[in-house]
Amino acid sequence: MLYPIDSDGVLVKLETVYGTDPTPSPSSDFVRVAQRMWSNIEVAHEWENLREETATGSNQPAPPALPKGRVITFNLYVEMRGSGTEDTPPEWDALHQACGNDQVVNTGVDVQYPWISDVNSHESVTIYAYSGNKLFKGHGCVGDVEWIVTGGEVTILHYTIQGIMVDNPTEVSVPTIDYGAILPPPAVDVTALIGGTIATDFTQITIAQGNEVVRVTSPNVSVGIDGLRIAVPRCRPVVTINAKAEAISTYSPWADERARTERALQVRVGTAGGERLTFDVDVAHVQAPGNEDQDGFTGNVLTFRCMDHLWTHD
Repeated sequence: MLYPIDSDGVLVKLETVYGTDPTPSPSSDFVRVAQRMWSNIEVAHEWENLREETATGSNQPAPPALPKGRVITFNLYVEMRGSGTEDTPPEWDALHQACGNDQVVNTGVDVQYPWISDVNSHESVTIYAYSGNKLFKGHGCVGDVEWIVTGGEVTILHYTIQGIMVDNPTEVSVPTIDYGAILPPPAVDVTALIGGTIATDFTQITIAQGNEVVRVTSPNVSVGIDGLRIAVPRCRPVVTINAKAEAISTYSPWADERARTERALQVRVGTAGGERLTFDVDVAHVQAPGNEDQDGFTGNVLTFRCMDHLWTHD
């Protein structure tokens, strides 16, 4: 049999109980991926139990014991599509919550995603990934997110999500998914501010939430599945701006670094009306400003270590 990789789809749904399948629905729990899934699914065991040092009486290896703690990693490249309504969560809402962000709906205004400091309050999701006429399921999934903003292009939310893989893949066709007519906004007329007033001309901005994703092990299987739970103990947000070099009188990143100057940051893409995403930082510090060639013109690589962050969909 030949299986084209172009036929794929992804469903994501919040779990009420960690690791318990809530059964995502094709009609309401889809996310529209922007890269093929077949090459963006990885499966491995936390404990391979290979017994490589076990005595056999010869120089031949012992047979491996049963592996445990099977982990599936999904690299999900999702178009930054809004819902079309300011206070209606977008289709990537569940993934954003699985990255340790709360969901706060401000009626008639927006949906905000502040970081949750209490790790016991983080959400987890179940993911169904259909690809190659196979269904891959992940339970108890959490992860990290980065937002890739390239001038003129549709912006991408890249989610790296880990979960427990209980069942082997099964032979399943992709369900019918109606993605709707909303188009993702390209990165034009982007608001990119340093210090609230310095408008930055750039080629690309990468916003990495910087979650540390860990596999918490325990022989007590009630903690997770096969003695394993996946969690996010902390985040270290970093914003990297490939900026066109400014006059020193406008902005000097070297002076900012030397003085440990605190700067606010804001990146906003799209238009109001449920098709806009904003990333705000109140306090950030630039680190090791670099120089780069931008098609024959001077550019700077500005890396900001962020002390806080807030996502807003409106």
